[in-house]
Amino acid sequence: MFLKILKGSMQHKEFCTFSGGSYSSFAAAHMEEAVNQRRNILEVKILAILDELRYSIKLMESFCEKKNLGFQVRVFSNVEELEYFAKKNQLEILLITGRMMSERIQQFNIGKIILLSDGEIYEKYSDYETIYKYQSAEKILKEILCYYAEYAKPAAGMFFGTKEFEVYGVYSPVGRCGKSALARALAGKHGKKKRTLLLDLQSFSAYPEQLGEEELWDLADIIYFLRQGKKTFLYKLGSIVRNQEFYDYILPMKTPADLRSVTLAEWTELLEKLSTDSDYQTVILDFGNDISGLFGLLNQCKKVYVPMFLDEYSKRKMRNFEAILRDENFEKVIESIEKIVLPTGVQMISVNRFMEEWTERNVML
Repeated sequence: MFLKILKGSMQHKEFCTFSGGSYSSFAAAHMEEAVNQRRNILEVKILAILDELRYSIKLMESFCEKKNLGFQVRVFSNVEELEYFAKKNQLEILLITGRMMSERIQQFNIGKIILLSDGEIYEKYSDYETIYKYQSAEKILKEILCYYAEYAKPAAGMFFGTKEFEVYGVYSPVGRCGKSALARALAGKHGKKKRTLLLDLQSFSAYPEQLGEEELWDLADIIYFLRQGKKTFLYKLGSIVRNQEFYDYILPMKTPADLRSVTLAEWTELLEKLSTDSDYQTVILDFGNDISGLFGLLNQCKKVYVPMFLDEYSKRKMRNFEAILRDENFEKVIESIEKIVLPTGVQMISVNRFMEEWTERNVML
């Protein structure tokens, strides 16, 4: 018996097969498409799942909705099928229920074994990372990628440096002028055409609360990972990044002290890594004032959008901002600035709509 199912869109494809009791899926997503465009040989890494079959299939299908998975996902219904496959193929990751784990499986050709637990503690296999199985597939996948980033070697040939890569900044010396609303609108506009990442570089950002987010990992974790000098940035990024409809984002740092501790060199390294080790083509930076090397980072932006009001107080702050840029020889930043003037007396509830409409009219891709 052989059944083949093809589902998905032009942007995202899933290929699922069921044959002889085994079920497998291949997610040909954005990242793999980008890799194929930039190199001739794609090294496919296999993520295997061994658990109760219905649970495993649902988990696999959820994984395959992930744009940047980077793995072929295969589901096995029993140990014998897994062993037969592992004799001929390298399994990069095995996600297995603790009840089915055994010393026999430890001898298979598997790079990283991660246990799935329903709450039970498996003392015999306490050396293995364990993930609670009854949570969202997104959280399970993020934990997998986080563990894998500590173990993995850089993927051979995964180099994205020849692609177009642009950085846009959103900053204003004037407060409460819709800066973050503009950053999100820009990310949405660019994200309809290109792979786009939004980074919130503010202290006390309201972004997580606006989205109803509750997450362990944020921008501080990716900076910490870079400081350790590890070469598996792509997998760590995949464990931290979150998704909106048209763009991705990383939750902002929780404290101003964390934000201030990051040097200009580290921000530059992050942008370089995003350029060479990911498939993002556009990065939107939502600037606050607590960043070390603010002007140097603004200097790396193709364009800096500056929302402002036309009252005398706001114009004075803008003049002072530009004067400091000139004094510190950042004329390039001044040249890259595009000012967005908000109507006088506009209410904050209307600012979001104004920024969305302005972006739609004025930003050409």
